[in-house]
Amino acid sequence: MFRSDRFVPLVIAVALLGLAGLPAARAQAPSARFAFADTTLLRDTLDLHFDRLFPLADSLRVTPDSLRALSIRFKLPLERMVFLSDSLGAPVDSVGSIFEREQFNPLARTVERSTSFHYESSYAPSRLSSTWGNSAIADLVRGPITLHNVTSVTVNRIRTGSTYNFRRAKSAVTETGWRFTPDLSAGARFNVQRTESDQLGSQRVTSNTDVQGSIRSRFRVGKDLTGELNGFGGPFDEPSNSLSSGAKSGIGTQFDGHLQFAGPSWITFDNRGTTNLRIGHATIPDRARFRTRDLKWNARGNANLFPSSPATLSVTYTLSGDRTERASSVTEIVPTGGSFDTVVTARLLSDPGRTAGLEVATQFATNTSRLSITGTLDRSTRLLASERKEGIVIDRTEGRNSGFT
Repeated sequence: MFRSDRFVPLVIAVALLGLAGLPAARAQAPSARFAFADTTLLRDTLDLHFDRLFPLADSLRVTPDSLRALSIRFKLPLERMVFLSDSLGAPVDSVGSIFEREQFNPLARTVERSTSFHYESSYAPSRLSSTWGNSAIADLVRGPITLHNVTSVTVNRIRTGSTYNFRRAKSAVTETGWRFTPDLSAGARFNVQRTESDQLGSQRVTSNTDVQGSIRSRFRVGKDLTGELNGFGGPFDEPSNSLSSGAKSGIGTQFDGHLQFAGPSWITFDNRGTTNLRIGHATIPDRARFRTRDLKWNARGNANLFPSSPATLSVTYTLSGDRTERASSVTEIVPTGGSFDTVVTARLLSDPGRTAGLEVATQFATNTSRLSITGTLDRSTRLLASERKEGIVIDRTEGRNSGFT
């Protein structure tokens, strides 16, 4: 009598041999054109390619992973980032921030009439959390009048044990302006932000609304020397971020400038700087009220010597300072006789900080080889004031870094 169960081991062995001969499944076929395993996913979803990543990173004097991260963050192809860096005369890591800032600049509009609307939505699930993001960009140009709006809504759901925590962040930035001349405009900016969090049944809502006037200008000092100067100012209202810190409100101003020299000479340079000054009051409800003055500033620039010769020298510097004042309170239980009294101490604290960085790079290039030497020197100092039982304690944090590559 024929028994089919005798052939079961033989059929299983043949199937295993067949599966062993199949090629392994991969998310991306190996290729020398791509440097990372998730390039296929990025190419299909964001339309980003990383061809010639290493040669471009070497020519720009940045690490390949940093260049790739900048491309993903600002959703710009490598070729576009290099083109913008060259046309703007700015470092490649500043292209994204300049690009985001210039989208609100009325002087950057070259058309007389335009109406556009762009909407994006994304959903990123994971095992313990998920993120849903929505953004919309509206642009309106009618002759000298411009209107630009960027609205974004992000919802995060985080799983903690058997419960879910939610966090919603909403922001809308609108700027309108009137171009008096091709190099001068005035307008207003409206910035509305709202954050909602729901953790373990406890809800917390913070909102912030800023209304600022804006003046933008461009000027040309000489044939190859150009600059920009922008100013913003208006009331601000900063809510309290904890029970022990106070809310702040007052008048704030911001100035940023840009000075660039790019000509057929032995030196080129590019300098950018920003200064923020806010004067107001910090208030702890039912406890104290203090006058505050906050000052933040930063400057960054680079100079290139003999940029068109085989031997070049590049100097890059960064400077920044931050002096922020805040109101803080500490609640103590002090024994008095046979009982205990609650004493609340409120004081004005200041947290100054400074950073400085210098990078010097030289490069010698021939038709067949190239030699690069780079030296860096960074230093940062931060003072953090905190209220404790023994009084105000200043914690000093310093960081130093230097080296050659």
